Amino acid sequence: MSSKIIISMFVVFIPAITFSQDEDFEWLIGKWRMDSKKSESYEEWQKMDDRISGQSYKINNGQKVITENLFIEKFADQWVYVALPHGQTITLFALVASTNNEYIFENKEHDFPQQIIYAFDGDKTIKATAKGEDMDKEKSFGFTLIREDEKTHKPEQKETNMNDTIPKVTGIGGIFFRSKNPKEIREWYGKNLGLAIDDYGSPFEFRNADKPEEINYLRWSPFEEETDYFAPSEKEFMINYRVQNIEKLVKKLRENGVTIVDNIEEFEYGKFVHIMDPEGTKIELWEPIDSFFTKMGGATTK
Repeated sequence: MSSKIIISMFVVFIPAITFSQDEDFEWLIGKWRMDSKKSESYEEWQKMDDRISGQSYKINNGQKVITENLFIEKFADQWVYVALPHGQTITLFALVASTNNEYIFENKEHDFPQQIIYAFDGDKTIKATAKGEDMDKEKSFGFTLIREDEKTHKPEQKETNMNDTIPKVTGIGGIFFRSKNPKEIREWYGKNLGLAIDDYGSPFEFRNADKPEEINYLRWSPFEEETDYFAPSEKEFMINYRVQNIEKLVKKLRENGVTIVDNIEEFEYGKFVHIMDPEGTKIELWEPIDSFFTKMGGATTK
């Protein structure tokens, strides 16, 4: 269920606001570390379509553990802070006040917090506060977020890259290999090398130098020895390459006499097609929709 649908279900809780809603939250984009000696905690925000999407997470034993998915978006001319803690229900907070550097979101129907405040102090620091019942100071807490990266919103660079439609490979999307015992080998890599393991292997998270506002993913996956997914190749491995403009790339490959194994298939997370190289190695080409995996959340290797 999309957040747009979820918001429409909860809009009854949003109070009516009379001041201007012409806000810009792109100053929030980037990675922020909580200034704390007790735990290694972060908030990370990025621009996704017409909203700002974020995650709150901790690093435990070298692995990323997401504690909360966050969104700030405009709905029916009202800015809304959407909080979805792991394993809990979604909560909406309406923007009720703002200045040049402070933003106050409120939901008096919620038990705790009833108010979330972000005070932006220059380019490097955010003072965040959560207030409880009737804004009682004793039921409130605050923390400081320190920017970990350079500010990533660079519209002029983004516009340039959006115009790049050359059909080509843009990076590695996956490393797949046969294994006598995929479950055992996944566990070994997780235990000994710190990979964030799921049922399919490990998702690696990285940033593309040309589009630093986006989170990209690479999939590391061991397969059963008897898998036919690598067919007609008899090799022990298959590489997935991230590509752009997959339709024109396939047309170019056909014209060059390259063997196309199947037709382009489209899923929620991107488009796929398989080809063969001159030595009989099967290659997977993927035009990704990385935002699908970002919305799903889960631990990643990074």
